[in-house]
Amino acid sequence: MSTTTDVVTLSDRLTGRVKWFNNKAGYGFITVTDGDRSGSDVFVHHSVINVENQQYKYLVQGEYVEFVLIKTTSGDHEWQASNVSGIKGGKLMCETRHDFKVARSVYKSDKPDEEDVPPAPRMPRQQRAPREESDKSEVRPPRQSRAPRARGEGPREAKDGEKKEWTLITKGPAKPRGRKPVAPAEAK
Repeated sequence: MSTTTDVVTLSDRLTGRVKWFNNKAGYGFITVTDGDRSGSDVFVHHSVINVENQQYKYLVQGEYVEFVLIKTTSGDHEWQASNVSGIKGGKLMCETRHDFKVARSVYKSDKPDEEDVPPAPRMPRQQRAPREESDKSEVRPPRQSRAPRARGEGPREAKDGEKKEWTLITKGPAKPRGRKPVAPAEAK
């Protein structure tokens, strides 16, 4: 990134949409969506992203952001984004994802201990121990079992219950595919 010397800042905050951002490299581009520079791409570095808590800073492709344009005299890019934040001071997606992960981990830790115990390993049907008398009192509905059907093969039986007879239809000789053979030219 360029040095902070010889920098001109435009005070107006602009809105833009993240064109792409490489999380590993820590930089990307924002397409300006308003103002005189609408449609132009602006370089953005992870060091200028503003987040509330210290965390891994990144932008998500398609995310809308607000930023200030800085004109640099040194470096590869004439204009760079600075002071990047969410729209109207809101959170960026990297912050909301982080908050969601924290909330989810807190929720999981608040669950009762009964649910934290892993279920007992299940044995295959043939090896299961016989049921005790207390288990027999439970009534389970009978299972509906159907044989799997291949797609497009039609019904196995007619709807009225009568069996249908299948017949095999043989096809005629196969037509040749591709070009017709060319007869060799006769010598004159």
